[in-house]
Amino acid sequence: MALPARASQSNSSVVYPSGDGIGTVTVASTGVVTFRGTLADGRAFTQTAALSADLTWPIFIVFTNRVGSLSGLATLDETQNDSDLTASDLDWYLNAGASNYFPAGWNVGIKTDLIGARYVVPVGSAVLPGLGATSVANGNAELVFTGGNLAAALIKKVNITTASIISRAPPTDSSFSAVLAKTTGAFSGNFNHSRGGKAAYNGTILQKGANSGGYGYFLLTPATAGNAGAAYLLPK
Repeated sequence: MALPARASQSNSSVVYPSGDGIGTVTVASTGVVTFRGTLADGRAFTQTAALSADLTWPIFIVFTNRVGSLSGLATLDETQNDSDLTASDLDWYLNAGASNYFPAGWNVGIKTDLIGARYVVPVGSAVLPGLGATSVANGNAELVFTGGNLAAALIKKVNITTASIISRAPPTDSSFSAVLAKTTGAFSGNFNHSRGGKAAYNGTILQKGANSGGYGYFLLTPATAGNAGAAYLLPK
């Protein structure tokens, strides 16, 4: 699943994450939902809740030391064309001083949505939908990095084989690294940031409809204001 952050609906001056939170949702046979992930500011969370008869569950997560929260209502619905899991207008609060990446926080709250899809490992094709043939020079997919104090959007070419093995295109481009976990759809690595140093990125692949693609975020060390951006893995 992915949690795309949005601009504040009440105050346009609020600085918000440009990246997407990522994670997983699992449902046990007992109806217990485990919701686990990382928000776009690098903040990890875990929640367990009971799934109702109408396939909804309440999200209410209080961050460590009570520095903020995430709340709303999520629904499982595999009949939708583009997502098996949705939640609209989740409320995300963060106290001032709770994040070095966003030191002002957002006491007034910002909104984020939740999208997700059942993950499968296909036979004979890659876990990222929509890929064409591989190309040593040009790749068949792109890692796209935006925001996070980058001087401009950064695009890196990769190849993903039908066995879901990822590699750089061309192989001599040593300015970034990329790893793809076939069993989970998680992708990660680092890249040379325009401000110097290496930014680490993490993401996950969704496989359904118009939402199919890789969503994620990157963080640049040191953790100073604005050094957090978006990371996407997309077919060319």
